[in-house]
Amino acid sequence: MLRLICGLTYLIDFKMKKHSRKWFYKLHRYTGLISGIFLLLIGLSGSILVYFNELERVFNPSLYNLEIESERFSYDSIYHFVANKYHEGYVSISMNIPRTNHEVVSFTLVQATHDNTTNPYFLVSVNPYTMEIMRQGSYSSISTSFMHWILLFHDSLHLGKLGLLIVVCLSLTMFVSIITGIHIYWKNIADVLFFRLKLRGKTSNNKLRILHRYIGVWAILFNIIVFGTGFWMLRGMLTPEAWSNEKVQKNYTIV
Repeated sequence: MLRLICGLTYLIDFKMKKHSRKWFYKLHRYTGLISGIFLLLIGLSGSILVYFNELERVFNPSLYNLEIESERFSYDSIYHFVANKYHEGYVSISMNIPRTNHEVVSFTLVQATHDNTTNPYFLVSVNPYTMEIMRQGSYSSISTSFMHWILLFHDSLHLGKLGLLIVVCLSLTMFVSIITGIHIYWKNIADVLFFRLKLRGKTSNNKLRILHRYIGVWAILFNIIVFGTGFWMLRGMLTPEAWSNEKVQKNYTIV
């Protein structure tokens, strides 16, 4: 009788573990698929952004090869010119100081939006010698600046606050994929790290599974750093304050 009870207990425990493993495997599969597509898009755009300054100059040579003139407006004058011209409807203006005297002075203006899917960023580039506006337009328009378009895609998928929230949720999805992967393959982690798991099998599918384990285990730390820091930077999107409407100060004078 005792043996029968022990046998039934073992069988139930085995079935529960098997069911739990299947559940974790499905969760790992679907979260990995979703976050994998996200990783590809964000990874490609992020790789391009590493060379932001170099590619920006390649795509817009006229903005970075200005002729140096004897008279040049001060940064303070240029800032006040842009602020007075565009202050209506914007909540902040930031200036990007150029590297050399041959370059335009660029500004990023942030619009007050009441639509959570609208991009609030507007780009203005000014010739510091003539005060001519040589470029202006939304980050969302690829004709304004390809690199700023990529930057906005990497940041929020061109969906405003909603896009930022999606990025946060996908970061959590990737974290779930990592945790479930560790739970499923923890017995193989040491074998993978010391290259004891041989890349062979009866079918190509089995070989791909072993290869997946190698890539997954060796990428754990990288994924935790990338998605962990991304989530931490955007964690504010999970607070009510992030979804409140910005207030534009009216009837003020820029001095």
